Amino acid sequence: MQAEQESRASNARPLAAEDPAAIGAYRLLGRLGEGGMGAVYLGVGPDGRRVAVKVVRPELAAVPSFRARFGSEVANAQRVASFCTARVIEHGEAGGAPYLVTEYIDGPSLQEHISAHGPLAGAALRGLAVGTAHALSAIHAVRLVHRDLKPRNVMLAADGPRVIDFGIARALDSDERHTRTGDVVGTPGWIAPEQFFDGRIGTEADVFVWGTLVAYAATGRHPHGTGTLATLAERARQARYDLTGVPIELQALVRAALEPDPRRRPSAEQLLTGLVGTYETQRAATTVVHDGWASLGAAPTVVQGAAPTVTDTPRPQRPTWQLSAVSAVVTAVVVGSASVGILMLGDDAPPKAKAPAKSAGPPVTKVVDLCALASAPVITKYAAKATVQPGSSVPAEQAGTDGAATTCEWTTISMQDANGMRNDRVLQAKITLRRDGAGRTAAGQAAQDFAQAQQKERGYAEEVKPNVTYGPVSPVPGLGDQAFGISKVNRRDAVGMGGAVVQQGNVVLDVRYAGADYPPQDSSKAVALDPQKARTAAAEIAQDLLRNLAACSACHA
Repeated sequence: MQAEQESRASNARPLAAEDPAAIGAYRLLGRLGEGGMGAVYLGVGPDGRRVAVKVVRPELAAVPSFRARFGSEVANAQRVASFCTARVIEHGEAGGAPYLVTEYIDGPSLQEHISAHGPLAGAALRGLAVGTAHALSAIHAVRLVHRDLKPRNVMLAADGPRVIDFGIARALDSDERHTRTGDVVGTPGWIAPEQFFDGRIGTEADVFVWGTLVAYAATGRHPHGTGTLATLAERARQARYDLTGVPIELQALVRAALEPDPRRRPSAEQLLTGLVGTYETQRAATTVVHDGWASLGAAPTVVQGAAPTVTDTPRPQRPTWQLSAVSAVVTAVVVGSASVGILMLGDDAPPKAKAPAKSAGPPVTKVVDLCALASAPVITKYAAKATVQPGSSVPAEQAGTDGAATTCEWTTISMQDANGMRNDRVLQAKITLRRDGAGRTAAGQAAQDFAQAQQKERGYAEEVKPNVTYGPVSPVPGLGDQAFGISKVNRRDAVGMGGAVVQQGNVVLDVRYAGADYPPQDSSKAVALDPQKARTAAAEIAQDLLRNLAACSACHA
């Protein structure tokens, strides 16, 4: 009776007459399901801890290569770090059948959650992306390949996503079984193209499926559509995917993961640093997962952040060195360079100028007042009550000349947010205009300027600087003709910065957003603005400026 009550509480089916009452030292409470390896039971250990007990099917247990591989793979799996994974506790044999005991994860699978509540969004989606990337990084660190990552194998526990069923797929792929049936280990739609076409399975295959998984979590649909295993694999090989609905800040990494050539995909570790940066990656990942998971129980949706509010309480004076540090992070934009670096994923060759796209609308002929192009709601959201400082590299009458640059800086000091923290923010934007010249087009020169900007950022990334951590660079799809984002944290000054550089026709737009937060009464405890959020903000601000630039009749006269 007790076992029946406990199984109901965990959505496990009651044990059938043919099911064992115990496996090894674990009393069985119910049956959780059945997979390719065999039956999965809910059990309880001698210490009262609930576990999942997976018992191998007799026909598999009879294959010598499977038994040998099962033991070695599970032994490796026990060394995988437990954050965002279901910890492997032990394995053994009972009645001649090998079994595996793992941590029991109480919660729905990603597939079940999306079927019931729809796609993930906002912080919860980012938490899933970070958690699963961290799990793969930990699995790959012990020389394992998951081989069967899919929505059913990602459980949504109360404290974050957990990847399950790693460390056993290779055992399932014993030589005898594979040769006899011609099967491909994995689930249709959730395998990399090289698995299907070449039979090659490495860590790169897990990375490919991570990209598919994140796109599915963001949209509720498979990025390669529907169809047979062969159809989906062919679409994957041709990079025919649909990422509509995937947030812009995730698209670059998802695209990199879905690269058909496994040699060009990032590693799981690179995915993780691309999401949270290179500074204290473990702590950053934990924070992102835990902060993003609070809203999951209510089917998370995108919530636009409220604009900071000003209070009438006296504002403590922040030391000028801290405020100037915020400004210094982005000031280099105005003078033509920026102290930010990039971590390139893929080809390490110097960037070449991309052939300019045919931008919609006429070319820009002049930009006299960049400050006026920013929409009030966007400025209120990111730099409320800011002081505004316009600038230009040339006099107003020369605003339409080749190479003319127009700038604007918005500075907000000690603005109180909804959490009671004081915020310092600096937003800077710069537009450089190009004209047709001898032997070149304006758009072609703008594309060359864009490529040189990327190369310059790469040079900064190669410099080793104390207390400075550079985030990844990656394309920002849907922004101008071409765009990339960057980020940086200065730990000494507690300043986080994000940026977006965009080429649109004959202009290049450079937007940087930086800041720090601190308690009202103690400015010495400053916390850097999340550089990933800053990069997302910069992309949104750049999109707003480009939209208003296109609508500016005086800018096209």
